[in-house]
Amino acid sequence: MDKKLLLSIGLLFIVLITQYADCAPAEADNDESEYLQDDQDNYDESYDEKDDDKDRKISSTTETNEIYKTENYTEIIDTGKNVRMECKGEFDENAIFLWYNGTRIIAQGQAFQITDKRIKFSKKDGSLTIEGVDMYDNAIYKCRAFHKSERFETNVKLIVNGPPKMIKIGHNRDNSFVGGKKLFYKASEKDLRFKCTVPNAQPEAKITWIHNGNAIQESKDRDIKFVEESIFEIRVLHARHAGEYECEATNEYGSIKSKFSIDVQFAPFFRPHHNFFNADIGNDVEIFCTYKASPAATSVKWFKNGNQIHENDKFVIKADEKDHHDRTKLLIKDVEQNDLGVYYCEVQNSLGTKKENITLDLVPAPPKFEAFKYINNYLYTDWIVKSHQELQSMIILYRNNENGWSQAEAKITNQNPLRAGEFKVQGSLSLEAGEWTIMGRAKNSYGWSDDAYAQQTTIKIPKDTTESAEMTSSASSIVSSICGSLVAILITRYFV
Repeated sequence: MDKKLLLSIGLLFIVLITQYADCAPAEADNDESEYLQDDQDNYDESYDEKDDDKDRKISSTTETNEIYKTENYTEIIDTGKNVRMECKGEFDENAIFLWYNGTRIIAQGQAFQITDKRIKFSKKDGSLTIEGVDMYDNAIYKCRAFHKSERFETNVKLIVNGPPKMIKIGHNRDNSFVGGKKLFYKASEKDLRFKCTVPNAQPEAKITWIHNGNAIQESKDRDIKFVEESIFEIRVLHARHAGEYECEATNEYGSIKSKFSIDVQFAPFFRPHHNFFNADIGNDVEIFCTYKASPAATSVKWFKNGNQIHENDKFVIKADEKDHHDRTKLLIKDVEQNDLGVYYCEVQNSLGTKKENITLDLVPAPPKFEAFKYINNYLYTDWIVKSHQELQSMIILYRNNENGWSQAEAKITNQNPLRAGEFKVQGSLSLEAGEWTIMGRAKNSYGWSDDAYAQQTTIKIPKDTTESAEMTSSASSIVSSICGSLVAILITRYFV
C-alpha cells in the first residue's frame, strides 16, 4: 500500500479523535440570565497572542501525544474584502493540511472538498482565502500541517471591521428577545431591565437608548438607571414611560437599530390645570377636564350636586384630544344663576375611577403668568386674565423667603380681539436679586378672583444681573410651582 496513503489515513484518525475531544460540551455558566449573555458565536475571546507580536514567536505544544510548532497572528480586514490566511511552517506540496473554525473542520487537504463557495483552499501552500468576508467570519482559525515527522500549527485571529449587522434586545421578565414586540405592564411595576447586545461588532459599537425619539438621559428621570451603556433599568414604571424604545448601535462604519414598545396600563389621572372657569349670565360657556387612561376610558360622565348630567337642550358633552391627553368638554347653554357652582367629571377604566372638580362662577379666573423682562432692577410681567365681564383692576402679589406678601398695581393693556373674555395685563415691580414668588389677583364687576385657584410662579433673579433679561414662563430661569401649588391649594380648599 502507498506510504503516503497510509500516512493520510493515520493522520485522519488522529484528527477525528482530536476533534471529538475538542467538541466535548462545556459546563454552562448560569451566573446571569440568558437575556444578558453576549452572543459571540464562533469567536473565542480567550485567545491571547499578546497583541500580535510582530516577531511571531514559535513555541511547542503537546496535544494527544503530538508535538506542534505553533505560531499565532492576527488579520484585520474590512467587510466585503478578501482575506488570505497562511499556514506557517516548513513543508512542501506533500504536506497534509487541516483548517478549523473553532473546533469545526472547514477545509482538509488531500481528503474532503470545501462546501462554502467563498472559501478557497490552496493544497500547495495550505493557505485559506475567504472571499467577501462579513461579521460572521470573525473567529479564531487554526491550521494544522503534517509534513513527514513534523507538525505545525497556526492560529489566526480574524477581525472583520464593518457596520453592526445584528441587534438583540433582552429583557429580564422574558426569556425571549423583545425586538419588534409590544410589552404590556401595569403602572408601578418595578425593576424592568433591558439589555442591547450587538454580536461580533468590529470595531465595538456604541449603544444609545432612545425613547419616543429622544435619547434617554438618566439625569432627567429619577426612575431610569443605566447599569452600563448597553443596559438600562426602569426602577418604577409610570405612564410617562409608555411608548417606543430603540436601541441604536453605531461604529465608524455605520449603525443599526432595533425597536420595541411598552404599553403602560394605569387608572385614569387628570392633567393639572386651572379648575376654575368664568361664566356670564345669558351666554354659553364650555368647561373641560383633561385626562389620561390606559386601557382607554370605558365611562366618562359629568355631575353637578351629585346628579349625573345627560345631554339635552341645556348640556352638550364632547370629547377630543389636547397635548397627547384625552379631554371631555361640557357645554352649558344660556347660563343661569343656578348653573353656577361646582361640577365634577368622572373617568373610569378597568383599573379604576377618578373624579375632578371644576368651579363655575362670575368672578374672573385667576390671572395666568405669561412672561417677564428684568431691566435695571425692575421686573416687567405679562399676564392673561379670562373674564367675560369687563376687567376693572388687577394686582400682583409677591414675596421672597424673608418677607410676607406685598402687592403692586398692574395695568390692563387690552382685550384680546380674537378670544372673547380674555384680557392682557402688564405689571412692573422693583425687585432686588433673589428668589421671588409671584401671583395675580383680578377683579370684575362681580368681585375678586379666588386665590385658592391662583397660579404661583417662582422667579430667580441672579445677583450678577446687570443687563436686561427676557424670559417666558417656559424658560429655564423660571421654576414653575404650578402643580405643587394647585395641589396644596385644593387640599386646603376642600379638606380644611
